[in-house]
Amino acid sequence: MKDVRNQIKESSGIKQDENDVKIPYVGISENIFLSDKEIKIEEMGKEIGENINQEISKLSKKNFDELNEISEDIKKERSMFEKK
Repeated sequence: MKDVRNQIKESSGIKQDENDVKIPYVGISENIFLSDKEIKIEEMGKEIGENINQEISKLSKKNFDELNEISEDIKKERSMFEKK
């Protein structure tokens, strides 16, 4: 019985490299056997995901800081009108 992964690779035209040895690897959802190339792609994907999350955090903090600044400006303007 052929491995589902190999069936997908064969149907998509991706050929298995003879030197590309499969090794056990714990993936996101299950224990699977991946080649060195697939592991590198998986690790690159994780790194890209981490970079995206860091950028989102930076932008979120920047937006939060800007909103706080706007809020402070509004409070100052309101207090000026209340004094008049």
